[in-house]
Amino acid sequence: MASNVHTPWGRVFGGQVFAQGLRAAALTVDDAFEVHSVRAYFIRGGELDEPIRFEVDRIRNGRSFVTRRVVARQSAGAIFNLDASFQLPEQRADVQVMTAPVVPPPDECDSISWGGLHERRMALMDRDAGRFAAWQRVGGPVLDEAAFGACALAFVSDDVPMAAARTIHPVPQAHRPTR
Repeated sequence: MASNVHTPWGRVFGGQVFAQGLRAAALTVDDAFEVHSVRAYFIRGGELDEPIRFEVDRIRNGRSFVTRRVVARQSAGAIFNLDASFQLPEQRADVQVMTAPVVPPPDECDSISWGGLHERRMALMDRDAGRFAAWQRVGGPVLDEAAFGACALAFVSDDVPMAAARTIHPVPQAHRPTR
């Protein structure tokens, strides 16, 4: 069971349930395995006043890969589903297909944080092009284990990428934020 971070919009933050689901999966895997891939489905909004129950299904325990499926539930039913694979570390190429855009450093950007668990600062916003860049970091120390770092990344991943996607979708003028 997991408690919820209170949000300004009155529903469970998707990044929270994503991070908690990944953590639930990681707790069933030997520490030698690292997060390899994750696929998440947000089924319905979670209620803030109700704990979330995470059910972990051990799909496969292999020698070099393990797979887990996690379903997050509240009284209304499933709110989230996650599939994760974990892999033993191995030699591989370090590949980066894109370079980060040139943006001002974090201390020169406006804070747009909404909670104490993570800090974000607006670096670039071009609503017409669907571009949104921000500096983000977890608002406290992260445990020194690979899976916990992956969970912290999962938490913040539901924030800025969604803002970028929302910038290019039609929104009624009454609901569109000002520039």
